[in-house]
Amino acid sequence: MTNSTVSIVVTCYNKEQFISKTFESILLQEWDNIELVLVNDGSTDSTRHIISEFEPKFTKRGYRIIVIDQENQGVAAALRNGLMRIGGEFVCQVDADDELDRRYVSTMAGWLSKNPSYMWAACDALKVRENSTVYLQTFQNPSDAELDGCKLVEQYILRRINTYSWIYMIRTDYLKQCKVVESFYTKIKSGQGPQFIFPLMIGGGKLKYFPIPLYKYNYFDPQTHISHSNSFAMLKDRIEGKIKIFIETINNLPVSSNNKNRLNALSRLRLYSQLLMSGLSKQMSMEETSDVVNILLELANEYFDSTHLLDKEMAHHNPMLLCATIESYTLGDNSQKIEIPKGRIIAWGVLGEYGTSLLPFLKGTILEPNELWDSAGDGMAVKKPNLDSLTADDIVLVLISRTKDIPDSIRASGCNNIVTLDTILTYLSSLIFPLKLSRGDEI
Repeated sequence: MTNSTVSIVVTCYNKEQFISKTFESILLQEWDNIELVLVNDGSTDSTRHIISEFEPKFTKRGYRIIVIDQENQGVAAALRNGLMRIGGEFVCQVDADDELDRRYVSTMAGWLSKNPSYMWAACDALKVRENSTVYLQTFQNPSDAELDGCKLVEQYILRRINTYSWIYMIRTDYLKQCKVVESFYTKIKSGQGPQFIFPLMIGGGKLKYFPIPLYKYNYFDPQTHISHSNSFAMLKDRIEGKIKIFIETINNLPVSSNNKNRLNALSRLRLYSQLLMSGLSKQMSMEETSDVVNILLELANEYFDSTHLLDKEMAHHNPMLLCATIESYTLGDNSQKIEIPKGRIIAWGVLGEYGTSLLPFLKGTILEPNELWDSAGDGMAVKKPNLDSLTADDIVLVLISRTKDIPDSIRASGCNNIVTLDTILTYLSSLIFPLKLSRGDEI
């Protein structure tokens, strides 16, 4: 089972607070034959010292260790340089502040070893903050794992697929076949995901999906974690850097010019929508909000039929629903058919960001809730969630993004009438912005 060598590439930059836990989780892997490629990207703290402390532990465990010391070049260049040194039959990458389930390597590499027709594998993850754990489902629709080519890239761009690259295990031969290393864009220091994933998606290799949380993504407070910032200006710089990476990567893909144009359009629309949504949560100024809304309106006017433009005043008044509109129409989905509920309409998560923003728009629609739930509720106007009270006729509106735990717990109670946040946003946007995408694949 463990004869094949698995190369794990870990890029390390100033991770002294976290990297020991990452290394401990790698030492605990069920899989014995591991090659560990550690790229020290010019760390100025004690990261390199900790690497030296763990080297004999890895060697005693039977792992092969490769340490690359380089001047700081950014995570994209660090990953590329690590991938150039791998010698295993399979490869994955791990962030230096995260942790692996002990079955992470054995589950995915074990499957690939026994099923040569599959080129790569993916798993789910847990996003862990100080006081909470959220289940991250890699494929919102598990059947999407069977897509390939541009359709799979589209789902990634629109965040219908988990965009983190550490949830994948790849055959090294397939990585080389797709020319991942040769096409890496490293002029911007962050954002290695598209360069790593897009060529694999376009390559069309069969993907095995394991709906198991084998990866633990540790999300730290923005003040202590270098990847995050509360500054809107820095956020905008990061998003525009991502747009550059997406476009450069897409332009290198072996697909038609029409497909490149479509993927580039989707990338710009989706990432500026992400900027707007993130900015709203960071309470950006009215001027900043207006600037991003105007960018999105310009893009919409460029990519949508000129006779069906978004209403500018309405877009500025409802920026969150503007984002939902753009996403739903780029997918060609401009309507949501929802059956009239028979029982209670329960809104779960009403005190969160989406709940407080969307409740006013639900008023007067067939989804107007008659019961409000939130774990932080006062027990009166907003009740604590009570799964035991659910019936088969009730319908639950989940106003929380990208969580699998709540829908699973609702289904376990015997209630299968669940309306996800994506469906709610699409439904409301179709009511407020009656826009039709008329040029389809010609974007």
